[in-house]
Amino acid sequence: MSDAVSWQKESFSVAYLAAWASRAGAKILNAALCSVDDEAVDVTLARGGQKVDVQLKCTHKERLIDKGLHHSHPLDNRAYNLLRQPDRALVAYLALVTVPKDVEEWINSDDEGILLKGSGFYVCMEGMPDPTGKEHTVVRIPVGQRIDSAALDLMFKRSRDRVLYGIYGTAP
Repeated sequence: MSDAVSWQKESFSVAYLAAWASRAGAKILNAALCSVDDEAVDVTLARGGQKVDVQLKCTHKERLIDKGLHHSHPLDNRAYNLLRQPDRALVAYLALVTVPKDVEEWINSDDEGILLKGSGFYVCMEGMPDPTGKEHTVVRIPVGQRIDSAALDLMFKRSRDRVLYGIYGTAP
């Protein structure tokens, strides 16, 4: 049994999102693997002229709150503020990928294919309230907002609507 280090978690979360992006017909324009993400963005996704920014987090410690309705994940206030800025050019999302503790369990393969063992969840950071903690703010990520093709469709729709109609409401 081996515990993962941060770069392994980051690499897995990018691979997880890339798999879903590929299925949804989206491209990853950048992946800030093991580099400085000055703007708190790990990945920018693009499809059909629309783009969205994603900050990825990966953990083996599920922190469920609100009777299991939300994942709870601390985000440093610098990143939190960068992602929630109302004047951002692109809509920003926080994505949380949960994995087994043992890195050896993350990926399996057989003659039929490859299996990634993890679950991804997301929340739109646009319109989030001011930070609540001195150094970190706990972000609530709905368990019903799973990363999949339909979720990426909603993200790109929000991006398009924001450009076309100036919509800045509550989002998935």
